[in-house]
Parts: sequence; structure tokens; C-alpha cells
Amino acid sequence: MNVCFVLLLPSLVSAHLTGLRNQSFENPVVPVDAPDPGVQFLNGTWVMVTTGKDSLGGAYTIRTSSDLVDWKITGAIFPTGKYPKWSNGIDFWAPEIHAIPTLGSDGVLQYNAYFTARTKAGVMAIGVASAPMPTGPFQDSGSPLIEDPVGAIDATFFAHENGQLFVIWKTDGNSQGKTCVIRMQELTANGLAVKTGANVTDLITNDRAWEGPIVEAPWIIKVNSTYFLFYSGRGYASSNYAVGVAKSQSIYGPYVKACAPVMSQYATDPSSETRSFAGPGHCSVVSLGGSSYAMVYHAWRTGHITKAPGRNVLVDPVVFGSDGWPRVGTCNTPSNRAQPIPTTNPTAFSGASSACLQVGSAYRMETSQWENHAWNNDGTINGDGDHFVVREGNCGGGAVSFESASFRGYFLRHKNGFLELDVDNSSALFAYDSSFMARPGVLGGEKQALVSFRSTNYPQNYLRHENGRLQLSAFQNTLQFAQDARFRPRLHSQDSGFTQE
Repeated sequence: MNVCFVLLLPSLVSAHLTGLRNQSFENPVVPVDAPDPGVQFLNGTWVMVTTGKDSLGGAYTIRTSSDLVDWKITGAIFPTGKYPKWSNGIDFWAPEIHAIPTLGSDGVLQYNAYFTARTKAGVMAIGVASAPMPTGPFQDSGSPLIEDPVGAIDATFFAHENGQLFVIWKTDGNSQGKTCVIRMQELTANGLAVKTGANVTDLITNDRAWEGPIVEAPWIIKVNSTYFLFYSGRGYASSNYAVGVAKSQSIYGPYVKACAPVMSQYATDPSSETRSFAGPGHCSVVSLGGSSYAMVYHAWRTGHITKAPGRNVLVDPVVFGSDGWPRVGTCNTPSNRAQPIPTTNPTAFSGASSACLQVGSAYRMETSQWENHAWNNDGTINGDGDHFVVREGNCGGGAVSFESASFRGYFLRHKNGFLELDVDNSSALFAYDSSFMARPGVLGGEKQALVSFRSTNYPQNYLRHENGRLQLSAFQNTLQFAQDARFRPRLHSQDSGFTQE
């Protein structure tokens, strides 16, 4: 027997690995603590700036990348000892760097960094610094840009096509048991000061169940004629932290919120392949050209909330659905599978976004334990089961609703804790009760083979079966709950003519 050994030189192995890396990536893209990533494409490169200090004591670490995946530290907005004189020199949060357009041209006047720092009086305030290049050197303006008695944090910036410049921020009301408000105000042409006489516009407050006491981390983009305000809710040090979105036909509002978060990961399990990350939030949404967008955000590793390695940076595709609302990642949860490099092939990257269920298709929803037990129109679990057509959520914004294939206009809804079939009466309550967030199965299971459903108006509650009935139940980190709250969708057909019986 002749045996031939092939020796691969290290350089060839490295080239091979690099080639694979150039084709795809897996989250996280920054595997160390880098909270609140503010990302923009500036002067021919992607620039990210994050909360806190670097190893040398510089405030707000700056990283650059050519592809949104491989990041290199290039400095800090404020090097050690060169902090804003009005700050306490300790607390630095939520920075972003933006290009300030030259009025009347496509040129760039300067680059402004908007950031949060605690004043010497102990109150959080918004500051601004400018530089000739996106990586600095930055010169602080000398005083806070935005102040509020309860504190002002999480500034972002938006340049309107008509030449107006805006700063958007969050009042820190939750720190004093008050309502949180995301506000906006017009800036001067260089973005360094509030325009004289400019009114403050309130955009949104924390008025959704899933948001809890907090809305924060605003980011606005315009897609065609619609303005999308992305924001985060709940507390960052929790698996309940999530990204929401609201939309408007005017930068000033009114903004209509999606019923459900567009990025969340509530139920977590360290041993689960589908639950690698928890508490995703504080995002930037950037254009890759054409209709392709990416969300860059932070998340904890599952089981490591408030622990090392801290909040890592992730990247996922954003796709706008036929209902006009965005879908993010894998069923609106963080992706932990290989994805195409965003900037190499934006179309393929966008195509990596996936939904747990296909809108317009009819399914038989089996339990995870028994193939011969499935959902019925009366809310029970037994026998062969009935078929349900998946619709865009009656309450819009990334949710789904289940219309009976046999009784058109009738949907499964929760009522008094149980699921039942009811006719759509066009009320807001019905819209909420009949809309669910489809997510990869809680506590794992096969990737995307099993699906779990969260209520939109009771987001800590999952659809589960118990004693032969479908009902809502608060999440429990148990094997029994995992089995009862996971379902196996069996695709029956496209919706092509089910008739009412």
C-alpha cells in the first residue's frame, strides 16, 4: 500500500482560512466588551465608536473596518487626560460620529462626535466635539449641547435632505421614576449648537408593555418616503432588553410603533445552539446600498449578563417586509450561524435573513413531543389538528397571526389566558390578542425546526399546551416548559383557495 502525505505550509493554511473568512462570518464581530456601537460609513471606511474607556484611558474607543466584520482599534475620541472640561472625567456613554454635510453641496464640512457624559454636578448631558477626519483629533465644543433636569443621554444625529440637521436624544426619566421621552431638536449648520428658537419635539415615550420603564438609544433612517425610528427598551443589564421600531411619514412624527420588538432574545439557555446571545440592543442601522441594510448592535453572551466578556458587537441583516415593517436576523433574534460578508455581497447578506414561518402559507402546528397532536380551531391539542394560514400580524410590525383555513376571517387569539378562535372585529385589543412573535424554539431544539410564540401584549408570556389546551404562560426555565412551548410547523400548502366551510 502506497501512502502519500501532503504537507500544507502554514502560509497556505492561513490563505485558506482567510478565504473562508472573506466569504462568511459568524457573530459576534467584536467578541469583547464594546457597548452601544455607533456605526457609520465615513470617508471610505466603516467607523465604530463605543461606550467607556480603552486600555489607555481614552474615552470612547474608535474602531474601523472595511466590511463591518473585521474591526481594528484606531484610537479614541478623547485621549487620556483630554476629556471635556465640563465632564467629571469618569462616566462616558453612547457615542456616535457623523459627517456634517457642507450646505448646498455633497461635500463634508467636518465630523462631529455626539456623546453622553456626566457633568461635574452629577447629571448626564449630551456633548459634541468636532474633527477634520472621522478618527480625529476631536475638539470638544466646551459645554454641553443638551441638558435636562433628569439627565439627557443617548444622542444620535440625522441630516435631512432639505439641509436641516437634528439631534435626537433620550431624557433619563427612568433614573428618577419618571416617563422616558425620546426628543428631537434642530441644530445649526455646523451641528455644534442648537438652532436659535428651535422647538423640542417629543417623538415617543415608553408606552408599550415590553418596553417597561425605558425607551432609549434612538437611531433614525429614511427608507423611500418613510422615517424609521429604531430604539431600545427595558434595561440593558437584562435578557429583556430589546430593539423596537416606530415609523412616520415626517421626521417630526407622529410615529407609529410596531407591536413587537424587531430584535429580542428573552428566553435563554447556555446549552442551546439557538440561544447564544441575550439582551440585544442599542443598535445602528446602516445602508449597504440599494435595498440592503444591516443592524449593528450589542448583546450579552447567554448566561453572562453583566459578566465577562461583556456586551459583544453583532451584525445582522435588516429586510423590509411587504407590510412595510423591518425584519432582523433570524426570526427577529440574533443570528449565530454563518452569514455572507455584508459589504462583499449585500444581496446575499440580506437573503440570510429568515423568518420562522412563511406568510401566506398554511401550516399544521404539531407539538414538539407528539406528531399526532396539533392545534385545533377550538384551541385544543389532539388528533390530526386543523390548518392555519400565517398572516402578517393583525398588530403590525413583525408579528404573525393565525387565520383558520376553514373559517376565513377567524383567528386564534388569547382570551383569559387561553387560545380560542374568534372573528376579527378590527379592535385594537383583538389585534394585540391575535398577534404573536414567532421565534426559534425556547430552550433550543433543532435550529428553526421548532418554533415558539410570544404574546405581543404580554411579551414575557409564551404560547404553550397544557392539559390538552393552548394557553399563555410566563416563561419558565424548565425542560417541561420547553417541551410544551415548542411547536413543529408542518407546511401544508400555499394559501391558494381554502374555502370557508
